[in-house]
Amino acid sequence: MPLSETHASFTEAGREPCAKELPFPDVDLMHVWQLLEPGERTRLRGIRTFLQERVRPESLGYWNREEFPHHLLGEMAAHGLGGIELEDSSELFKGLVYVEAARADVSLSALIGIHNELIVGMIQELGSVEQKTRWLPALARFTALGAFALTEPGHGSDIAGGLSTTATREGDEWVISGAKRWIGAATMADFSLVWARDTTDNEIKAFIVESDRPGFSTIKISNKIGLRIMQNADIKLDSVRVPESNRLPGARNFAAANELL
Repeated sequence: MPLSETHASFTEAGREPCAKELPFPDVDLMHVWQLLEPGERTRLRGIRTFLQERVRPESLGYWNREEFPHHLLGEMAAHGLGGIELEDSSELFKGLVYVEAARADVSLSALIGIHNELIVGMIQELGSVEQKTRWLPALARFTALGAFALTEPGHGSDIAGGLSTTATREGDEWVISGAKRWIGAATMADFSLVWARDTTDNEIKAFIVESDRPGFSTIKISNKIGLRIMQNADIKLDSVRVPESNRLPGARNFAAANELL
């Protein structure tokens, strides 16, 4: 039975359902909002209102249909949800933004979190100047989307010993082959941030792989129990060629520091 936009309660006879909308619990149980600067509290209040009054009601239909509400991306960007990790705001504020997104819809909260921390954050911290210039403004406006392509079908995210997607250097290009699974937003992303093992030195490296490159394909994973709005997919990489300029130069040190080898 599809989810309804209202909560169904029942009469004493237990037969006739009557629709009753549940009130939003607008409380701060842990009293953390008071730790924010006044400007951050005001902004967080606006984000909460937007997510509860605009996003939450619309999300149910898209959840049932396993579709993504693309028309909300511009409004989400207008509230700063596309570039949270680029802001000079407190970590507490950023964390509470993610909490508010999850209270409205867990699928969209996953998108916002992955988009900011694993795409925007990675390019900001590990990318080249050219990569930052090309992608960060568009990502912050949600006019571009990225996918974090790490998990693989054979062994999940066990990249310490099992990452099998390969990258082979040929002149000024890299040839990437392999498969990824459960990659959020992959069917609609402009690029995927693909983690692959260098066949020469066995190191883990990261590459920006645009979705229109020959040999790159995605298949949507359907009939999920959770995160139904998030467009998870299988990715196939069949000798996909990318230039050296698409490699994130800081990813090598990042992988080593996090014991990804």
